[in-house]
Amino acid sequence: MNKFKFLFSYLKFYKTKFLISCFCMLLIGGLTSTSRWLVKPVVDKIFYYKDINMLVGLVVLIPVLYLIIGVLTYVKNYINVYIANDIVKKLREEVFKHLQHISIDYFVLKSTTGHTLAKLTNDTNNIFQMLSKTPSVIITDTITMLGLIVVLFYLSIKFAVLSLIVLPIALFPVYIFTKKLRYYSKKTQTEIANLYNNLQESISAVFVTQLFNQQENEIKKFQNFNNKVFIAIKKFTRVEFLSSPVMEFIGAIGVAVIILIGGRDVILGKWTPGAFFAFLATVLSFYQPIKRIAEINPLLQQGLVSLERLIGILNQKSSVIEISNPLEAKFKHKIVFQNVSFSYKKNLQILKNISFEVNKGQKVAIVGPSGAGKSTILNLLLRFYDVDEGEILIDGINIKNFSLKSLRKLFGVVVQETFLFNDTIWNNLTYGNRNATMEEVIEATQLADIYEFISNLPQKFDTVVGERGYSLSGGERQRIAIARALITNPEVFIFDEPTSALDAESESAVLKTMKKLYQNKTIILITHRLNLVVDFDYIYVLSDGKIVEEGNHYKLLSQNGLYSSLFKLQQVNK
Repeated sequence: MNKFKFLFSYLKFYKTKFLISCFCMLLIGGLTSTSRWLVKPVVDKIFYYKDINMLVGLVVLIPVLYLIIGVLTYVKNYINVYIANDIVKKLREEVFKHLQHISIDYFVLKSTTGHTLAKLTNDTNNIFQMLSKTPSVIITDTITMLGLIVVLFYLSIKFAVLSLIVLPIALFPVYIFTKKLRYYSKKTQTEIANLYNNLQESISAVFVTQLFNQQENEIKKFQNFNNKVFIAIKKFTRVEFLSSPVMEFIGAIGVAVIILIGGRDVILGKWTPGAFFAFLATVLSFYQPIKRIAEINPLLQQGLVSLERLIGILNQKSSVIEISNPLEAKFKHKIVFQNVSFSYKKNLQILKNISFEVNKGQKVAIVGPSGAGKSTILNLLLRFYDVDEGEILIDGINIKNFSLKSLRKLFGVVVQETFLFNDTIWNNLTYGNRNATMEEVIEATQLADIYEFISNLPQKFDTVVGERGYSLSGGERQRIAIARALITNPEVFIFDEPTSALDAESESAVLKTMKKLYQNKTIILITHRLNLVVDFDYIYVLSDGKIVEEGNHYKLLSQNGLYSSLFKLQQVNK
């Protein structure tokens, strides 16, 4: 996607405001260049011919002229900042919206939380700075320079041509420095993103850091990332601050040559002093626009690099695509995995031609050692990823034909690492069903054996649980997660290692809650703890991405296979 076309796709919503701003910039440039032309009559008529009326008129004109320029400057600056601020707000929202709908593999395989945060914060700020400042400088100063060129030709064609030879030479360093500025800007943005990533990871892992006394190592890692940002910015600013002096020096040489030739013509009587000083003031007036364009160029390059990075996110295509006019998912009979194979990365197959089914009302367990691919089955069933081969069917229909929303609504999922938002218990409970009534919430929390705990809290349902819910115990978080799933009224409950991170007391409370649900719902339990699946209707044993055994608990024990050996080993370890 072309970045300039992308920007114009946003600017089209501000046509009227932008045209008003351009009109102001046009007038500012015109009035600024016109003020230089006034030098000629001022010098000739006031100081040379002693015209008192011209003096009075000039005294009135100058304040009025700069009052008008001041008002126009305020209007165009306000409009430019408004447009920039609103565009960045919309851009930030568009990127965030895209991230909410993009498939999970982007976050797992293609980016990190820190890099994404850097793009949504630091890069959007760079784009705001670019949009709010560069149009004003480029348009206003270009108009000013064009106006000054007209004044030059009015005063002297010979010297105007000479000045126009010097001007491109003075502007040439902008072209030279632009490439280096773009390179160092990319380097800086990358290093800042790495710093954000380190910050996010270090702060999230502060418990582990302090547990293993690794504070000094984390400080050294941070200093290393921070130093890389410092070096990148140092190199960028070295180029940034070099461009302006180089341009000024080249321009100064040209001005000196013009003063020498022009002064000689005045001495020889070929030019009036007023015309010469007007010409000199006009030539010197080129200094500020050229300088501002040189100074704004680094800001422009930073903004363009940041824009490229955000467009990079928007160009990321989801690997899981919903078809047009999808069906509403319903579950009345059975779920079938049919010859399914899958890999997260090429040449590293996780599931290998597996087939199994779950009938409505059944309690089905998927067990096996760690790394066998059990949780991958959950990811595929919810279409966080699509299968490489085979298909997943619900009542005979491939799940790719269902809308993602209706498909995921069929399932209530409780995973090992429960995530709670830094919000109230109520908002966490109703996250999947914002329209839930108090009666529904109470019923779900009672069924999840968490209602009494909540009722004893000072703020009850309005209690804020803290970041990731860490103010609660593991068992309390897990039972809130079960209640949250219950409130969505799913057709199928999926438990993915729901007790593996809990102590014995918390595990007992969660198991008690889970057994209540077994009576009325279809249950899929993914676990390596075989004592949880003894009374399940059917058990599939997964090993190295393949289903190696299947049946109920007693049948599998009698086969003396993998399930039997794992079960006996776990009994011994008790």
